[in-house]
Amino acid sequence: MGDLSTDTHIGARDVIEANIRHPGGLHEWLQVAETARFKRWNVSMRVIQDARTLTSETFGRNFIHGGAGSGDFHIATRALIQRARDFNHFKLLLNEWADGALINGRYSLPESLVIE
Repeated sequence: MGDLSTDTHIGARDVIEANIRHPGGLHEWLQVAETARFKRWNVSMRVIQDARTLTSETFGRNFIHGGAGSGDFHIATRALIQRARDFNHFKLLLNEWADGALINGRYSLPESLVIE
């Protein structure tokens, strides 16, 4: 009952998501919407929070975070998460995607997600 927000009550889920997103202005490469999956993959909250970049520095060949193409970018990265078998497989898929989609390829990702 206390997990979901109501008109008069802020639920635990919203509190947890807000804490993960804090302080804001950051792109979550490990999207908050997929936190349950990351938990199943034994990804720590530290890794989730470290895997963020400034939104102002998150742009690619066909999108600007929060601007043109941003919706497609977020859909594409969430699809990678959902397609992956585990965290290592996700990082592989993300690096391959980044090499084609981001201006600096995989080196635009947070260091903790880059596969050399």
